[in-house]
Amino acid sequence: MAVGDKNALLVRIFDAMVADEHGRRAGRDRQLSVNGSDSCVQRLSVLVQPFVAMFTGSPELARSYASILVSGNHSSSLFTELTDRLVEEFATAVTEHGCTSQADAPAKAQALYAAYVGTLFTWSALGLADPSRLTDSLRTSFAAISICKE
Repeated sequence: MAVGDKNALLVRIFDAMVADEHGRRAGRDRQLSVNGSDSCVQRLSVLVQPFVAMFTGSPELARSYASILVSGNHSSSLFTELTDRLVEEFATAVTEHGCTSQADAPAKAQALYAAYVGTLFTWSALGLADPSRLTDSLRTSFAAISICKE
């Protein structure tokens, strides 16, 4: 009880984990997004892979985190400053190799972000233990939204 609201603490800890992972990726994002990735879906999958691994690595924590955020009683950096960064990364990924025009990239990036967060939260809410199902679901969503060559 000395630490205060345990839900707020959990959100802060998980957000810190996400921010740390984002920071580790910062220097390698550009390289990872294009190295050997010849489709939009592959580039998008590379961008989210570290977060998916973190989320699936602690399914109970992910489930608690998602339920706290869905309750609306606590805010998260996942929906504030990290949103802008990830949307920008998505926009860059879908414009590589001419898959998406610069004019269409912002809207597609927003849709990709919404699909990404929604898929993460759905996966955790359903209590699915198989990380490959999450990865497959993300790839399916990314392909449907970006409509890129595979």
